Amino acid sequence: MRHVLVSAVTCPVVLGLAALWGCGNSNAGTPPAAHVAGMGGSGAGGQTSSGYVVSTPDAGPNLCGNSKIDKGEACDDGNLSNGDGCSSSCAAEAGWTCPTPGGACSRANACGNGTVDSNESCDDGNAVPGDCCDAICQLEPNCNCTTPSPALVPPHQVCQSTVVCGDGIVSGNEACDDGNAVSGDGCNETCSNIEPRYTCPPKGGPCSIAVNSCGNAQIDPGEDCDDGDASSGNGCSANCKVESGYVCPIVGQKCKLKAYCGDGTVSYALGETCDDGNADAGDGCSTDCKIESGYTCSTTSPSVCTAETCGNKRIGAAEQCDDGNAKSGDGCSATCQLEPGFTCPSVGALCRAVCGDGEVHGSEQCDDGNTKSGDGCGVTCQLESGYVCPTGQDCRKTTCGDKVREGSEQCDDTNLSNGEVDFPFDGCYQCIA
Repeated sequence: MRHVLVSAVTCPVVLGLAALWGCGNSNAGTPPAAHVAGMGGSGAGGQTSSGYVVSTPDAGPNLCGNSKIDKGEACDDGNLSNGDGCSSSCAAEAGWTCPTPGGACSRANACGNGTVDSNESCDDGNAVPGDCCDAICQLEPNCNCTTPSPALVPPHQVCQSTVVCGDGIVSGNEACDDGNAVSGDGCNETCSNIEPRYTCPPKGGPCSIAVNSCGNAQIDPGEDCDDGDASSGNGCSANCKVESGYVCPIVGQKCKLKAYCGDGTVSYALGETCDDGNADAGDGCSTDCKIESGYTCSTTSPSVCTAETCGNKRIGAAEQCDDGNAKSGDGCSATCQLEPGFTCPSVGALCRAVCGDGEVHGSEQCDDGNTKSGDGCGVTCQLESGYVCPTGQDCRKTTCGDKVREGSEQCDDTNLSNGEVDFPFDGCYQCIA
């Protein structure tokens, strides 16, 4: 705090009401205590002939709490309290709105702000589900939320479950409620499970030892299955337990054998490719239900397997082709294997040689390694007129009159290069018989 001396004779420029009160006014008297720090020459207090000592703040007055938004303030609710939306330093507090200077701030309309807004049925100060007030501030089933008085700081509701294990009433996720929280009497200590060999009232109350109800087509306490009868050997035993090798998927209906190799049903889940109703080998379907080499098995249940026969116009498991016969040299061998240089695109149809592979097969007359015309061997590997295509050599044109019959010549009886004359009517003229 600094002290400003106000002279009674000369009126220097001073601040505040003290200057206006004492300057040039001999009858002004003592200024108000709020503006006078003291009087006397030392500035310790009192009044002297020389004037007044006025106290002024070093950094200006603290304006927070004056109900006006001053420089540096985000709000001003007319007090210097924290926790009401506008802090003691006039800074806005999270989760509040302060629309009117000098007026009280109010909680922002949002789930988790602790105040139950118009679209909410609860607000426990968070947006976490599973604590009776869910993530959108709606009351969860079997729960109750209350607003304490006086209000908590920060304000929020207190929520708790209305489900009470041991009150004798089944509610919420309780499986039973026998009026206590003790195990061993049919309903366990958390009311979450009915204990084996007991039945408990669905609405709550003491449990009782169950009467043997196996065979009533309902799953009762202690039962694993119930196929509607109390006999064993059919999947569900006389005490309603699932028997080995069976599954009982539908209550009240007969159980079924689990899938296994030899049950007569092809199970792709088990990796079977056949199932002929047994686990024997050598009959087309092996001990692990795989089609054996040399056999074909139907897709019916049970599978019917037959030995493959080459020439029956059907492709068996070990066959590569089947052209309807068991002869070799036509593209599909006597054992129904594809022969080199042939292709068999249609089952049961004749195979054909591959023209253009440089090898003469089947009905080919030539094969010069391509499928072009005009070079002696045509597009279908048939010999073109006037050419000869020796095995392993390129095709070449034939020469009529060299006494060598080749290619498409019917005859050649004249050597024109030696001066011989090709006479007509002698049986061969111009290489035509």
